[in-house]
Amino acid sequence: MSIATFYLDNRFIITSIYTLIMIISCAMIYLKTAKIYRATKYAGIGYFCNAFLFYALGFLAIYSQEWYTLLTDSPIAVYITIPMEYFLMMGGFYLVYSLLWKNFEDIKEKIHLDRMVMMHIVAVIVALLDFFWTQEYLMFSVEIIVGLYAVFTIYNNYSRDMKNKYQQFYLISMVCNVIAWAMYFMTMITRNAYPMMMAYTYVVVFLTFMLLLYTVLRVTSQNA
Repeated sequence: MSIATFYLDNRFIITSIYTLIMIISCAMIYLKTAKIYRATKYAGIGYFCNAFLFYALGFLAIYSQEWYTLLTDSPIAVYITIPMEYFLMMGGFYLVYSLLWKNFEDIKEKIHLDRMVMMHIVAVIVALLDFFWTQEYLMFSVEIIVGLYAVFTIYNNYSRDMKNKYQQFYLISMVCNVIAWAMYFMTMITRNAYPMMMAYTYVVVFLTFMLLLYTVLRVTSQNA
C-alpha cells in the first residue's frame, strides 16, 4: 500500500489525530507563556500567549467540525468555518503583534486599543467573506502576507544578534509557518488533482509548532 493510498483511506483519522496534537501543543505553549507573562508582565509575551490561545481555539473548531460532520447530517457544521477562520486569523495577528508592539508603545492608549479592535474586525470580515465565497483564499492570503512581514521583522532582529539561538528558532519556525500557509493555499487550488498536498501541509505545520513548543519549553525551563 502506498503512502498516498494509506492517507486517502484514513484521512479522517489522520486529520483528527493531527488536529488533536495541534490543540495540545498550542495549549501547552499558551500555558507556559501565560506563566511567564504573569511573572514578568512583559507585553510581547502577553501577545505571544494570546496568539496560541487563538490558535488552540482555531484547531479546536477544526476538530469539532470534523467530528460534527461525521456524526450528523446537519448543515450547521459548515458554519463552524466562520469561528475557525476568525480564531486562526487572530492567532496570526497576535503572533506578529508580539514582535511589533514596541513600535507602538509610545502611542496613546486609545489608539492602541483601536488597533486591537481593528484586528478583530478584520478577522471577522475575512471569515465572513470567505464563508460566503465558500473558499478560504482570502484568509490564506492575509496569513501569508502577515507571516512574511513577521519573517522580515524577526530577521532584522536576528541580524543584530546572530548568536541568539531563540531568535534563530523563532525565525526558522516563522519561515515554516509561511511555507505552511502557502501550502494550505496551494492545497485549496490543487486538492482535487493532488490530494496528498494536504498531508505534506500537515507535516510542515506539525514541525513548525513542535519547533515553537521546543523553544518555549527551553525558555521556561531555564527561567524556572
